[in-house]
Amino acid sequence: MKLQKPTCEEALINNHPDKHLDIMKNFSLLIVLIITLSFVSIHAQLYINAEIHPRAEMRYGYKQLSDTISSPAFLISQRSRLGLGFTMEKYSLYFAIQDVRVWGDEQYYSSTGIRGDQASVDLKEAWAEYSFSDQFSLRLGRQQLKYADQRLLSGRNWNQYGMSYDAILLKYKGDFVCDAGFSYNNNKEIVYQETYSLDKMKTMNFVYLKKQWNENIESSFIYVLSGFQKPDKVEGIYFKHTPGIILKFSLQDFTFNGSGYYQFGQNNIGADVSAYFWNLKSEYSLPHVTFAAGIDFLSGQNFASSDSSYLKKDHLFDLLYGSRHRYYGNMDHFSNIPKGTAGGGLIDIYLDAQINVSDKLYFKPTYHYLRLQNNVMDPDSPGLPSTLDKSLAHELDFMLSYKPAKDFKIEMGYAFLISAKSLNKIQNLASEQAIDAHWLWIMCIITPSMSFEKKKAD
Repeated sequence: MKLQKPTCEEALINNHPDKHLDIMKNFSLLIVLIITLSFVSIHAQLYINAEIHPRAEMRYGYKQLSDTISSPAFLISQRSRLGLGFTMEKYSLYFAIQDVRVWGDEQYYSSTGIRGDQASVDLKEAWAEYSFSDQFSLRLGRQQLKYADQRLLSGRNWNQYGMSYDAILLKYKGDFVCDAGFSYNNNKEIVYQETYSLDKMKTMNFVYLKKQWNENIESSFIYVLSGFQKPDKVEGIYFKHTPGIILKFSLQDFTFNGSGYYQFGQNNIGADVSAYFWNLKSEYSLPHVTFAAGIDFLSGQNFASSDSSYLKKDHLFDLLYGSRHRYYGNMDHFSNIPKGTAGGGLIDIYLDAQINVSDKLYFKPTYHYLRLQNNVMDPDSPGLPSTLDKSLAHELDFMLSYKPAKDFKIEMGYAFLISAKSLNKIQNLASEQAIDAHWLWIMCIITPSMSFEKKKAD
């Protein structure tokens, strides 16, 4: 039988370098899997976890205000993760790969079918941990770092990609918890020192302490030393210091949380920094409902100041790798604080309630009033310069969560944002052009897992 010769298009697809890259990645993954499984016969436990996380969204003003000529966007994105870990007497190892894509984003196709995509599989985690004793351990490699209220270091898991860190982590757990992390980054393997990307951290280091004083009081301290490459010196780094204190106090049905942070040092362009952040939150719990109210206060630059020494400093607090989506409105207009506030900082006053309909179902409405912390100049001011009104937006977020099984959850939500004139101007929209923002989403989170116990052979 005569074989049909592939078309030019198919030949190009089959020989594309990205296809070979995918093959090499899959081969490498197979090798890792084989090596890992070879340890099972002499070690105690193997565990596997997975996640399939598709999310459908209707966006009309999500992240960017809509105007009269924009049309709503509808999309479906998906995160797929596979984790493999094992533990032995003093060691723990964990590997996780992930693929993130938008349905239909394949770039290689023909009129008769979809052929594939550019490589989107990435290494999410790969770390090894050695326990020196019951209290001390050392973890090395790519890992997730989530501490305290996640204002500075977080998993940011709403984003389909999430956050991972290449770091050395020294851990202590006794009467108190103490973790210390260290990192140093390069774009590639080098022979002589080269300039690192100026918009990525060259180094990120931290110390975290937590003490549970009694069943009602918990306190934490975190100090983060972050550094950016100097643009004119390959061996130079601008360092920024961020210490903070987090407190939690419980009293019968009430819970009070508060934190405060201060930043000093230099920012990524070498300007001196003097910025701060604080928040307060109180919760009241009833049998089926929990009410909460709070305020976040993030300092910004006063652009109306005439003090030259003040203007030379950076007064906008940097959230580093902290959470945004969970705190500053689901519409994510303030996930980038410098851009979303034009450098003026942010005050967020919020109210929410979690209504537990059953053990499997809850409903959560949240209201945000968002405003500038400091003065931002009005770009459309005629005559003498004036500042923008500090009111930015009112936002309502609604979420419904249903968990019929341990490893299966369905969530859906709707968010509605009414922008003020100041936010319209910050986003370069005339007031008569801006339209109230809407966002609707629904997602499934499927997280099966399994573990295997195996005794060491005699």
